[in-house]
Amino acid sequence: MNFAAEGNDSCSVKEKTTIRYIANLLSCTGEEVEKALISRVVAARGEVVHKGHTVKQAEIAKDAFAKVGAKSLCMFCHNLILDSLPGPSINSCLLKSIQVNPSHLYFLSRKDSSQEYKCIT
Repeated sequence: MNFAAEGNDSCSVKEKTTIRYIANLLSCTGEEVEKALISRVVAARGEVVHKGHTVKQAEIAKDAFAKVGAKSLCMFCHNLILDSLPGPSINSCLLKSIQVNPSHLYFLSRKDSSQEYKCIT
């Protein structure tokens, strides 16, 4: 997703297709997604001010938005996997914990007395 500068303190999203996909996934409108990426709201002493982002600020907002989305997806997968595991078993390979970093989802498996991290993304 790229942004185009519109003056000193504002920008717009160049391609709207990505905005429509994100809006569909989040069950909101494209305008709401675009507004979240290219502007911010400052509230102080009862006043509400809408301020546009520069292209650099919009890029930072996009990255933060993507990071939160990825973390939410990983936590969903984490809970889904843990909920599907049977009770404790000594001989089977059990998923004990899941480690999440920005680019990969790992899990720690234990078999006998050894430990092994496996990447599942």
